[in-house]
Amino acid sequence: MKNLILTIAAGLFILTSCSVDEPIETIQDQSLETMYVLNQMDGSSSLEAVASYGSPIENITYDGVPDLPHTEGYFKPPQKDAMSITWDGTQIGNDKSGGAEIKQDALNSSFSFKLVTECVTVDGNEAVYGGIITKAKGVYTKMPDVKEGWRVYFKVFDAGLGLGSSDQISNTIIFVSPKSMSLCDVYLPNDTIWSDKGYSDVNAPGFVVVSE
Repeated sequence: MKNLILTIAAGLFILTSCSVDEPIETIQDQSLETMYVLNQMDGSSSLEAVASYGSPIENITYDGVPDLPHTEGYFKPPQKDAMSITWDGTQIGNDKSGGAEIKQDALNSSFSFKLVTECVTVDGNEAVYGGIITKAKGVYTKMPDVKEGWRVYFKVFDAGLGLGSSDQISNTIIFVSPKSMSLCDVYLPNDTIWSDKGYSDVNAPGFVVVSE
């Protein structure tokens, strides 16, 4: 299974590169458009500044816009000290319900984030879940100090009951500083940012549900 990739956006001037030995700038010094890739491997963490994100998409239209977008699921890789994600979100117009929890207990990165749903975007059997962190605790190594108010986005795929197919979750998860804009209208389910690092299979007891 591929390692889960976290992509983090934060701060006030654009960084073009960052080695794992360099210190991570404070939120006040980072760029609103800086994006980092955090590789989770054997419980260790390393960050690299990679790109800036795009602008919100105006007048969004695409096939299959749902009346009641919903997704829920659970993901826990088999690797020791891997990060787990539990989520359940529904959006009816401007009303949202549900939440999510992201946890990891490793030597270099031990954290727990609880979120409320910010947005759910569904296209067929694919969904992007967005949440706002309401409770954060943990110890971070070589990563920004993620706190309450940060937003989190990831994509999931519901394979249904088809033989030879598996539910999946994107290897890219985006963390956005409170100083940055919402990305609900930036990265839709069909955006290439989600496929850039590929996907991980969500194996039992994990699952993914996407519905309209």
